Amino acid sequence: MAQAKEQDQVTSLPFLSSLYDCIAKTIHKGQTVGFVFFDIKQFRVLVKQQGSEKACSIMVALGKELKEKYRTICREDDILAISDKDEDCFVLLLLAAPRILPKLTEASVKKASQRILKFFNAVAGEVAAKFKLDGSLEFHSGYSLIPVEPETPIERLVLEAQRDAYRKSELSEILVNFLSNITHELRTPLTCIKGYTETLLDGALENKELAYQWLHIISQEANRLEKLISDLADISMIEAQQFEFQREAVDLASLVRHAIDILHISAIKHEIKISFTCPDNLPLMMLDPGRISQVILNLLDNAIKYSTDHSTVEVIIKQPSDSIVELEVHDHGPGIPESKLPYIFERFYRGGTDRDIYGRGLGLAIVKCIAEAHGGQVSVHSVVGQGSVFTLSLPIIKAD
Repeated sequence: MAQAKEQDQVTSLPFLSSLYDCIAKTIHKGQTVGFVFFDIKQFRVLVKQQGSEKACSIMVALGKELKEKYRTICREDDILAISDKDEDCFVLLLLAAPRILPKLTEASVKKASQRILKFFNAVAGEVAAKFKLDGSLEFHSGYSLIPVEPETPIERLVLEAQRDAYRKSELSEILVNFLSNITHELRTPLTCIKGYTETLLDGALENKELAYQWLHIISQEANRLEKLISDLADISMIEAQQFEFQREAVDLASLVRHAIDILHISAIKHEIKISFTCPDNLPLMMLDPGRISQVILNLLDNAIKYSTDHSTVEVIIKQPSDSIVELEVHDHGPGIPESKLPYIFERFYRGGTDRDIYGRGLGLAIVKCIAEAHGGQVSVHSVVGQGSVFTLSLPIIKAD
């Protein structure tokens, strides 16, 4: 009962749907409306950490503070409301004052979003301190600029704005994470190269054996850096559809055998056996042999590195229908937790396991891009403690 009362208090900020009539009267057809959405992503975590009753009390206090203070930074005509769908964690600011509509631009709404986000997070910080939370409450924002067409229902206008804002918010978060990760990935080998080079210049060159070891490390890190830059260029060109695939009649089994030959030494080093099974009379397929070889090498190399010693990596080609060929790569490693499977093909995703090999670079992201560029797809099935199966599915486009 107490929780329900607190929920009512939270809604002292009006529901968005209750303001549709007001919004309809405020805006003018043919003009543009700016929306800024603020989402507290940690609220779900807060419920788990503090319990739903205390979490609701925190959100009540936050809603009250926002209601009292947002006029100090927002325009008089701006409307602060709560999403009906997630009333306890999703706050919306609507910029719809007729006097400023003609001046609204993508840049001005984005700037307003950033300015108000800073204010909202300051208020959230005060509430977090008041409740002596270990972590902080933090808003994430998304914005949208939507033209008001004649006869457009307000409900549809808001829905379109919400979808657009979420998309921009996600893209912004992806960009921030990408820049953070690429900075880390580039800095690591550069720091290593710089450190060993400076040491050699300081006199270590006199010790020929030590100098050789360090020069070998410098060479390895330089190769790693070169590969990372090459992978970045590849994935950017593929995603921008600026990469031309050189398709020709290819025997997929031959590409697999060649990849196995290339990684034979690596498999011996890890005490791994590789088995290969392929059906007879597999049709020739129109593929880019270089790029598909890159996919096979990537999947096979990951399987070797990730498998436990003295185990077997199984490579299997199947033809489940006249239109599809599947290449499966089985390892017998520790497996990937189910919660991490949806992210395994993202750039620089780090699984956080002790043997964090999958997803440490751009390899699996490139695998996904190349597969999709060929009209196929790549998927993964994994059981913790048993291993993983990566499956490359390709449509059969036969050579003429």
